[in-house]
Amino acid sequence: MKFLKWLLFLVLIVPLGETGAQNSLGFIGSQIPGTSATLGQKQCGTTVATTSSSAVTITVPKTLPQYCNIGILQSGTGQVTVVAGTGSSIQSVYSYTQTYGQGATLYIYVDTNLAGQAAHAWIRGDGGPMGGGGGSISVTDGTTTYTSTTSLQVASASLSGSASAAVFSPFAPFYNKSANYTLNASENDEGAQINITGSGLTLTFPVTIFPAKQTIQIFNTNATNALTIANSGSYSLLGLATLSIPPQAGLGCLSDGTNYNCVALGYPSVNPYLAATEVFTGKKTFATVNGSSDTTGLGSSTYTIQAADCGKTLPGSYAGTAVWTIPASIVPAAGTTCIIAILTTTANKIAVNGTAVTAATLVSADSYTGTAALAGAQIELTLTTVSSTATAYLAGRGS
Repeated sequence: MKFLKWLLFLVLIVPLGETGAQNSLGFIGSQIPGTSATLGQKQCGTTVATTSSSAVTITVPKTLPQYCNIGILQSGTGQVTVVAGTGSSIQSVYSYTQTYGQGATLYIYVDTNLAGQAAHAWIRGDGGPMGGGGGSISVTDGTTTYTSTTSLQVASASLSGSASAAVFSPFAPFYNKSANYTLNASENDEGAQINITGSGLTLTFPVTIFPAKQTIQIFNTNATNALTIANSGSYSLLGLATLSIPPQAGLGCLSDGTNYNCVALGYPSVNPYLAATEVFTGKKTFATVNGSSDTTGLGSSTYTIQAADCGKTLPGSYAGTAVWTIPASIVPAAGTTCIIAILTTTANKIAVNGTAVTAATLVSADSYTGTAALAGAQIELTLTTVSSTATAYLAGRGS
């Protein structure tokens, strides 16, 4: 008798609809391989997984019983949308009805169902914040409100999204310009990337400097012509050695409110700013710098040294006395130098007093005119202009 009393007590206080499998979502009860399906009572208490790579529509029918719980896992790449069937209704706190993306799970909970023919379900879980295909984002500048279901750009930030799930993405906007252009804060150039796509154009910095901490990036995407930089303000473009950007190179500038601090962007081989004066206030560690050599035409009896040979080692390999010419035209101006090393790889002299063209004046403390006739002998030429005379100073193992 006592046992029967306890059994009657449990029956009276525990609603049968809230017990058993209907509240256990711990296993995948079925898979939905297609692009549409209608939930059924047998799926209560389980999670169903969609596997389609296309968009999937799941319908909540009016006959789902009260207290039914069903999980919907987007296992495939196709986004899942939950819709109400005839006679049923669905509701979400944030008005979303779609999964956020692959791996997201929505939970369907039927809280009421009048006479078993009018199911009302709540949607919870990993849903898009503006689902149902009618999402949008709005932004105001204090005067005008701009609304879009695709994207909006504001100053140095980009607002982007889609009609089904609008989101905020803090990426700088970029603009392509095919004509001469003047930077303009009112055109959202602060923090932007400007790609100049035309040929032989000029980009102008405006009279008023951008506020402190604002940046601007400029890229010359043209493959053949330099981009001219003009400054119409009274501020400086610090770090900019030349007012032009070579083809396929760039410039990045940060405003401090008084001047711009600029650095090169793009390809080191066309970096126009390496000539800028650098002031080091502390210890600097530099990686190993390897030299280069040029063997073009160096196996013949004659060779005319080129301006591109500056900073290189030239290994001559002619099996006999070779005569090379140092053109006066490649000698740099006073105050700068060009240094070239000449190495003979055979037991033959390389003379550097040739006259194939107008030659620089050769100066040697030992009256040498070239390398010694010994394999491995090397001399160094230092080219510079002295008293308006193009001069080549010779030092090393010569003869």
